Amino acid sequence: MKQGVFLLVTAALAFCAASVCLAQDAAAEAPTNFLAASGLEFRLIEPGVFMMGNDATVEELIAKYPGGQPRSLALSVRRRVTLTQWFYMGARPVTVGDFGRFVAATGYKTTAEQKNSGRGMDAKGAWVDMPGLNWQEPGFAQTSKSPVVCVSYYDAVAYVNWLNATAAHEVALGGVPRYILPTEAQWEYACRAGTTTEFFWGDDAADGVKRLNAADESGGATGWKWSSAFPFNDGYFATSPVGSFEPNAWGLYDMLGNVWEWCSDRFGAYAPDPVVDPQGALLGEYRVLRGGGWDAAPALARCAYRGANLPEACNANYGFRVAIIPPEPFIAPTLVHPPSAPAQPVAPAQPVVPAPQVEEPESVAVQEPPTPAQDPASPEDELKQRVTLLGLQVLEGQRLIGDQSVLRAVESIETADYLAASQALKSGEPLDEVLLKKIKLTALLAELGSSLDESTAPNFELLPSVAQERVTLLGGLAFLGVELLGEEAAEPADANESGEE
Repeated sequence: MKQGVFLLVTAALAFCAASVCLAQDAAAEAPTNFLAASGLEFRLIEPGVFMMGNDATVEELIAKYPGGQPRSLALSVRRRVTLTQWFYMGARPVTVGDFGRFVAATGYKTTAEQKNSGRGMDAKGAWVDMPGLNWQEPGFAQTSKSPVVCVSYYDAVAYVNWLNATAAHEVALGGVPRYILPTEAQWEYACRAGTTTEFFWGDDAADGVKRLNAADESGGATGWKWSSAFPFNDGYFATSPVGSFEPNAWGLYDMLGNVWEWCSDRFGAYAPDPVVDPQGALLGEYRVLRGGGWDAAPALARCAYRGANLPEACNANYGFRVAIIPPEPFIAPTLVHPPSAPAQPVAPAQPVVPAPQVEEPESVAVQEPPTPAQDPASPEDELKQRVTLLGLQVLEGQRLIGDQSVLRAVESIETADYLAASQALKSGEPLDEVLLKKIKLTALLAELGSSLDESTAPNFELLPSVAQERVTLLGGLAFLGVELLGEEAAEPADANESGEE
């Protein structure tokens, strides 16, 4: 029995180590601009290398762009990022009309609706919790073409899950696409559209006129002024219909301003070292928000600025856009860069008058909602899921205990330890004492971190391959440790039942 279990764990380890693959050639060339059956429009973004983060120093940014704080500006460390995968980025943020179709089809209740409260602007321009605020009643007038707001990270993921659950075979792509929230790196790469400047149009905030909806010189509806603003009037006090302003060079609308956009990453500081396909922090209670909203000062509505908040936050300036991972096989077009937008912008509506607004305090992000319904899992799949969760719980337990000796002990665990333990247990040989301690340590840490359940654990599929391998290794050892500790706990009971001392 044990041999079968250990073989399944070994299979899970091998499966996860080989789980990352690049797109292969397809029978037909993919379109550069794509209208999905979901009604969402997308632009194809090619792989590439770019410099992510602030180009200027924090001191230079503070001097040139109003509205920033040193602590938050310092989080956008400059680093070289390589993206190896083609993807489609939504041409516009998800609209009220888009989200309404999801709600009509599913009966979904947003976070704000469930708690009967959202965060909006009061009459004096202060951000406060407001009873009854939600995506249909955000505190200001909207149309079906306005970006949906008052949506949490959970709501954004629920929408993406619905898209995947109902995704149709797309003839133009040669298969069924996979919808995602973009990673932070994908978002900034798409926002920059090949530029290295602070904004996608250059370094001068004044040139943002006709290019974004943010805090402007017109101030609020009742006459108060933004403490930090762009030096022009954009014509809107709150959200603007998506596509009302000029797109960036890759045909993407509202990448800066209008709404902050949820990304898939957990928020965390990152090092300046070069990275490939970064996925964000492994653990953390916040989720990344990007782009600045209709209330954002120039310092915040830059390509590099990193915002974040708890996943349940549902502010009246929070929205999202979705991206697509093309189905495999995939063949890229011959273009070197995505084209500028072919579609006409949505005709601007009359400026709306919301409750007065002021710049929101800087934010920071969140947890995971449930995944869409899937086919019944096989015993092997269930084991892989259990091993994965145990591995994440080991890391959570390690974080909670915060002891340096424990940290060093966990870091000393190698794949060879798992292989040696698996082989010894299959052959019936005694375990090395040091190895036995490592196995029990992972099991105890997993128990300590058991508050990290499937609903709050990081999305394993979004982790870098190195992190996936580490999680599976620790989970495999924890699985063995749980079995061993369970047997040890059971032995005295078995002996007493048989009448032995």
